[in-house]
Amino acid sequence: MKTFITISTLGLVLAASGSAFAAFNDGNASQGASTLGGFNGPTQGMINTVQAALESSDDTPVTLTGHIVKALGKKDYLFKDDTGEITVEISHKRWQGQEITPSDTVQIVGEVDKDWSERDIDVDTIRKL
Repeated sequence: MKTFITISTLGLVLAASGSAFAAFNDGNASQGASTLGGFNGPTQGMINTVQAALESSDDTPVTLTGHIVKALGKKDYLFKDDTGEITVEISHKRWQGQEITPSDTVQIVGEVDKDWSERDIDVDTIRKL
């Protein structure tokens, strides 16, 4: 009897859990596409220029392509693209052994850090292109 109750309970839990793991779909995705799940719908525009980053709010995600032109301190660097310059903060572990010079084009991914009167970028990843 205990085995029957255990198996029945397990069956109910497994049947109910299938809908709990379903991903949101706004109906615009093709029905034949196989995905790993997740959100499929409108997204906020990606910030991809220094000028746009300088006008963004705190914690806005950014992906910037340009050049690190000089070191400003222990973890701070001056980053430049065609639209302007901004300070980026790159911790030592983010370099991952890469040696980057001012002539190298890089892509940085991070978020805007807005303080009282200035904005900079906290870098999560940096990649030489």
